[in-house]
Amino acid sequence: MLLLFSCAGNKSAGKTKTTASYTGMANELQDGFLILKDNGKFRFHMNLWMILNFKTSKNTGTYVQVKDTLFLDWEGTDPKNIKPYLSRKCILDSSGMLWFVEEHTNKKLWSMREKRINPAANP
Repeated sequence: MLLLFSCAGNKSAGKTKTTASYTGMANELQDGFLILKDNGKFRFHMNLWMILNFKTSKNTGTYVQVKDTLFLDWEGTDPKNIKPYLSRKCILDSSGMLWFVEEHTNKKLWSMREKRINPAANP
């Protein structure tokens, strides 16, 4: 008796969709990017622009959204150790801006604008 098994799986199995993407200029040479996924995970990275574009950091975690507030749980680090203007709490405003805010005072620390997601590029 000959039995054949296939290990080929569905390439899209386990892939998550991006639900929102934000970008902000940290300074003249660095941009920050926050990508929210439909499985409650996020990715944050910084790019350094010199002559070429270099990704200088990549951090991940999970998030929960309650109305216009995002609560970020940064995996394995305090966001202040990445950049002083990052936090565990973000406020979304009606104009599509995301604000990192001080957790206890809601003082605005840094803003990012929403990038429109191309549905064709996000299966």
